[in-house]
Amino acid sequence: MSRYTIIITSKNNQRLHFRTSNKTLIKFMYECSTQSLDVQVAKTLTLDEMLIVEAYLDNPLCCEVQDNYTKQSVQLPV
Repeated sequence: MSRYTIIITSKNNQRLHFRTSNKTLIKFMYECSTQSLDVQVAKTLTLDEMLIVEAYLDNPLCCEVQDNYTKQSVQLPV
């Protein structure tokens, strides 16, 4: 079972759900919104993970990360 669910609400109110266990991906997404892209980290991500980052960087309405084990969630800055 994946540890995290990432829910991105796009500009046209479409909710995109992604599941991952990669904490580095979530940290990378947060850092992308606050500073320049870290190419070294980007090289370690899979194609599917890069598609999640692309959806996140496409000016969504919101992005929520839910921890499926603790049932806690956090909003990433958009």
